[in-house]
Amino acid sequence: MLLVLSMPQAMAATALPIGASVRVRASGLGDGWLDGKVARSAAGCVMVNLAKAAPGGYTSVSLGGVSHLQLREGAAWRDIDVKPIHAGEPADCQGDND
Repeated sequence: MLLVLSMPQAMAATALPIGASVRVRASGLGDGWLDGKVARSAAGCVMVNLAKAAPGGYTSVSLGGVSHLQLREGAAWRDIDVKPIHAGEPADCQGDND
């Protein structure tokens, strides 16, 4: 007997592992990519903790403030659509502020 367990497709396609290396572009934080790591706030919001402070002194950014996100996979970067991930977060995470 073969038992197959699977995650819902939407979850599998949108999961961001905590601690994963990413780079983001965020409005108001310059035109270039900002390197960081995926984290989760106490409220359950997915955040990107930036490797170095961005313009304005920001050290993290919420998914609501991210316009583009790429996940590091070995030596390559893979584009990730943050909209479905952000939409599935708790209500307290739905703003675009950090």
